[in-house]
Amino acid sequence: MKEVPLVTVCHLCFNNAQYICEAIAAVRKANYPNIQHIVIDDASHPDEVKMLRSYLLESKATDVDLILHKKNRGIPASQNHAVEVAKGKYFIGSISDDLMLPNRIQDDVDCLERSHDQVVGLFSIAEIFHTRIGDGNDRFMGRLKGFSSDENHELTAVHLREILLHTNIIPAPTVMLKTAWLRTNKFDTTYFLEDYPQWVKIVNDEKSLMYRPQISTYYRRLPESFSARSHRDYYAIRIKQDVIRCKLELNFNEIDSAYRIDQLRNGIDILQSPFLRQRRWLLSVIRRNGIQGVLYFVSKFARNRYVLRLAWFLSRFLSSLGFDKV
Repeated sequence: MKEVPLVTVCHLCFNNAQYICEAIAAVRKANYPNIQHIVIDDASHPDEVKMLRSYLLESKATDVDLILHKKNRGIPASQNHAVEVAKGKYFIGSISDDLMLPNRIQDDVDCLERSHDQVVGLFSIAEIFHTRIGDGNDRFMGRLKGFSSDENHELTAVHLREILLHTNIIPAPTVMLKTAWLRTNKFDTTYFLEDYPQWVKIVNDEKSLMYRPQISTYYRRLPESFSARSHRDYYAIRIKQDVIRCKLELNFNEIDSAYRIDQLRNGIDILQSPFLRQRRWLLSVIRRNGIQGVLYFVSKFARNRYVLRLAWFLSRFLSSLGFDKV
C-alpha cells in the first residue's frame, strides 16, 4: 500500500479565536488521513487564549498542538516557528480564519506528488466571504486568465515573475509548500507581509509553482482585515512598503512603465502618510534608485499635496482603462 505523506497544517492566531475555532473545525473535517495539526497563538489577549483552550477541550481535539507565544512575534516569525516544528513533507501555514474544503489537502498532495523537483509548491483559488459563505458577491482570488479550469499547470519562475510584477494574485491560504524547501528558505522577518516576499524568493530561486485551478479555500474578509483597510491606515502603508520592496527584488527596472502605475500610487500614499518612518524609508528608496526612483514617485517634487492627490487619481483613472493589466 502506498504511503500517505504527512501534511503539516498550521493556524496563526492573534485575537481572533472565534474564527480560528471555525478554521480548526474545517481542517478536522478534511478527508485526508495524515495531518500534523498546529495552532500558534501569537500573544493574544488572555480571554482569547481561554476561548481557544475551551474549544479544543470541548471538541476533544487532542491531536491539535497548541503553541503559545509570550510576546507577539508577527506573522513571518510565527511562520518560521511553525516550519521549525513541522514534521510533514508538505506545509500549509497561512490558514488563519479561512476555511478549507474537505478534499483540499488530498487534491493538493495528489498534484504535488506528480510534480518534479523544480516545483516547490502550489496554489489554487479562494472564494471570498464576509460573515457567511456565499456572501462575497461571487468574488474570487487566484483565478488566472487563459488557463483551463480542469487542468493543473506549472508556472515557471519566468511566468511567476511576470504575474508578481503586476500584482500578488496568489491567495496565501490556498498555498501548500514543500517543507524541505521552506527549511532553507524561511520567511523574511524584516517584512510585515509573509506571503509576497516568499513568492519572490521562489522566482529568484528559479523554482516553479503548480496552479490548481479549483476552489480549495473560503477566504474570510472582515472589516478589520488587512485587505479591507483604508489606504492611509498604518498597516496598509506597511503593506504598500513591502510591495515596493518585493517589486524592487524582482528587478523592477526591466519592466514596462505600464506596470508602474500601482507603484506610483503606493508611493504617493506613503509620502502623504503621517508615519514619518515610512516616509523616510521611501525617500531613501528614491535616492538609491536614481532615475528609476523618480519614475516611481515623480510626485516627490510636488510642493503641495493637491498635486499628489491629482497624481493618485490619475493613476486610478489609468488603471480603470486597463493600462496596469498583464
